[in-house]
Order: sequence, then C-alpha cells, then structure tokens
Amino acid sequence: MSLSLNALRAFAVTADTGSVTRAAEILHRTPSAVSMTLKQLEAEIGPPLFEGERKGTLTPTGHAVLAEARAALDRFDRAEAAIRAHAAGAAGRLVLSATPSATTHLLPEALVAFRARFPDVEIDLHDADSARVAEELLAGTVELGIASAPTTAQGLAFQPLYRDALGLVCRADDPLAAMTGPIGWAHLTGRTVMAHALSPSTPLPSAGGATSHGDEGAVTARTVTAALALVRAGLGVTILPRLTVPGADGDLAFVEMDGASAPPRTVGLLTRKGESLSAPARMFLETLGPCLDRLAGRLGGTFERL
Repeated sequence: MSLSLNALRAFAVTADTGSVTRAAEILHRTPSAVSMTLKQLEAEIGPPLFEGERKGTLTPTGHAVLAEARAALDRFDRAEAAIRAHAAGAAGRLVLSATPSATTHLLPEALVAFRARFPDVEIDLHDADSARVAEELLAGTVELGIASAPTTAQGLAFQPLYRDALGLVCRADDPLAAMTGPIGWAHLTGRTVMAHALSPSTPLPSAGGATSHGDEGAVTARTVTAALALVRAGLGVTILPRLTVPGADGDLAFVEMDGASAPPRTVGLLTRKGESLSAPARMFLETLGPCLDRLAGRLGGTFERL
C-alpha cells in the first residue's frame, strides 16, 4: 500500500466540508482532480470511504482513515513549519563562547536584539578565556566564538571584529587614576600588578620594578571578576582590555597604556573552517555588527571597530 499525503489531505478536506467542489476550492484543484484522487485512495485502501456517491457521510472505514489522516497531516505540517523556521533562522539553537569582556559588555545588547527578532531560538552562552573558546570550537561544543586570534589552533577561521586598547585598572582614588595617559611600565614601579584569566593574551611586565606574575610576592586571580574585586580592595592593580571596564564602575578607573608597553589586542569571530553556519548563527552575526558600531561610538578611540 502506498498512500500519499496529498491524497490524505484531499480526503480529509472533502470529509470536513462534505463537498468535492468545496474541497477543490480549498485545495486549489479542479473537482475532477479531487474526485480522481479520492477514487485512487479508495482503490488503494480497499473498502469505500464514503456512503454512496455523496461525500457527506463516512463509512466506518472512512472514520478510521480520517482520524489517521488528520494525525499524519498534523505531524507533517508541524515538521514542515519547524524545518522552514530553522532554515529562516527563526528557530533552532545558538551556541557561542566568548571572552569575559565580550559576554559582559558586548553580547548582552546583541543577544537582546537577537531575541527580539527570533524569540523561539534557544541561546546557550559560554564564558571562557580565548584559549578555552578555541578548544570548545574544535571540540564541536559551540558554533561561534568571540576571542583573541588563536596562536596554534588549526582548523579555525578568524575574522577580526575590533581592536581593544589595554590599560591599567586601578581604584578611582589611586593617584594613577588622575593621569591622562598613555602610561608605561615605569609608572608602575613598586606596584603589585595582578595576573588574571586574560593574562596569557595580556602581557605583564617582566621587569621595571613592578611585581607581576611569577615574581616573589605576586598575586594571581583566576578570573577577571576576582581581579577587579582585589583591585577594589586595594591589593594591587591589573592590566585589562578597555571593554572589560567600560566606565560603568565608579569605584574603578581605566588608564590607557602606551602601545609599546601593552599593544592593543585584536578580538574577532572564530568559526570552524569549511563548515557552513546554521541559520541562527548567521542571523546573530547580522545583529552583532550594529551593536559593535554602537559600542565603538560610546567608547571612543580606545575601542576600534574593524
């Protein structure tokens, strides 16, 4: 037995309306075509589906077939709608990993705008350092990454998004906060410069009188959040990208460092080479661009859109 969805739909609409003519109008077919489809369906099934020539009354077989036809058509219609939604980016899952500065100060605005356009897409956001972002991409755990360019990871494509200046983060009442910048390592003589989760991509001084990672008496915070908390407590200062401290925290100050002491970092989009992006990922990237433009306008010269 070979039953087509078109035949089942023609039967269901005819049974619901009680008229071949009305069913033909709904299905945008001719009455003769609908009648032929019904005859072929009955021939395929065996017993008649309607009592007599009129289509207003179903046989017991017709009632049974109608129930199954409605269930099959409902499943098909829902599947078709879901497939179309996935293809259009209106449904599905967006999984991305990004550095703390991006997850804190860039992605919230972008994801709010994305959710407004695509409320049915599930969002899964991972917060990780640049090395971990690359690892998650290579492992297939996430589809998109926003991080510094990987140094050794092959199989990943990197598209620059923005250049973020590095600077000193200190308490707002620290004398260094009053400096107009850019400053260099010489200004940090005798200071404790704390390392943190971004330190592998944020160079700290190896000389010049500052106490830094690896030195006796050094302080290392395993997360950026912890580093900022220790700065607030007066334990030391730290070096972070501008985006990490966009100026919203009144008790902290950001002082730009000169490029020789702390070159700006380039952050970009990481994807797996040779793989097409899902529709939700493509739609998210369309949303991300305008958010980057607005962020660059707010932060000024220390944040450069690429």
